[in-house]
Amino acid sequence: MGLLSELEGAGEEWLHGELERRLQERLDGYRPECGGCKLRMERHHSYSRSIVSRHGELSLRIPVFRCGRCGGMASGAGLIGEEEGRRRFSKACARRP
Repeated sequence: MGLLSELEGAGEEWLHGELERRLQERLDGYRPECGGCKLRMERHHSYSRSIVSRHGELSLRIPVFRCGRCGGMASGAGLIGEEEGRRRFSKACARRP
């Protein structure tokens, strides 16, 4: 293996780790507003998810939030550009007309 190939491999590994770290930081700091109540939602729990990017597979902890007023729920998956397939964490707000 030549030096160029070795450095390219090290750069890709670093980029993958940095991308995963920065995405997780954004997810950890995310706190959405309830669509109906307009209150900040509280973190309820999180789940593991593997996301495939052009830089490889990323392992993330996706937060799930709950509104303290109406009980509506939302997932942080939309923050990374991925919507939940079954929408199981996005219960409609009870106060919505």
